[in-house]
Amino acid sequence: MLKIISLRDIFAHTAKSDIKCFKVLERKGDPKIAYSPYQDHPYTIKQEEVAILQRKFLSREIKHGIHAFLNLSDAQILTKELILDRRRRDTLRKVLPKYSYSDYTWNWLLGRYKNQAESVWAETPARNFDIFECVVPQGAKYYKGVWENKYPDKLIPNIAATRLTVLRGINDEEVVSPEQEVEPTVDLTVEERLASIAASVASIPESGKMMYTSTTTTITTK
Repeated sequence: MLKIISLRDIFAHTAKSDIKCFKVLERKGDPKIAYSPYQDHPYTIKQEEVAILQRKFLSREIKHGIHAFLNLSDAQILTKELILDRRRRDTLRKVLPKYSYSDYTWNWLLGRYKNQAESVWAETPARNFDIFECVVPQGAKYYKGVWENKYPDKLIPNIAATRLTVLRGINDEEVVSPEQEVEPTVDLTVEERLASIAASVASIPESGKMMYTSTTTTITTK
């Protein structure tokens, strides 16, 4: 949930250009889909998501909307926290399946069942959370504020928008197909350009050479 802390952001903005942002999502096998950590909502890579925005007027909270971080560093911190938190929860669930997770329960588990907890922890794989580069497109409505989960201890810039597209994982390699490949542009010297034009003129019929002849006379050395 997003918390509005500035009067300038009390009303929704309209994006004048694309806004770059970041989401922390969990990968579960399908490279084209990743899931939100709290609601397990599936996001399809490069497919626009649409949501409504709902603001609680008195508390200045944005309950609905698509939320994302504005700073990569904040997303990196959450990723580490989620990996640790989910591994603890998975370990607790295996050792004491009837207990719900809390810091108190986890510390109690380590105190009373330390050896068993450490053994299960070692066998429990870490969840595959990753940071994804996203964009709120031009024309979308959005609110700016801070991430309420850490408020007021930390003011972490956050955005909640009506439209958002997950572009790619920040560590993903971009695969370029043959039809997308572009040859690098190389600046030619004046001599190389003259030689190229001369070769082109030599390869065309006499009837077409007049329109190329004047071209070579316009090139000067600067």
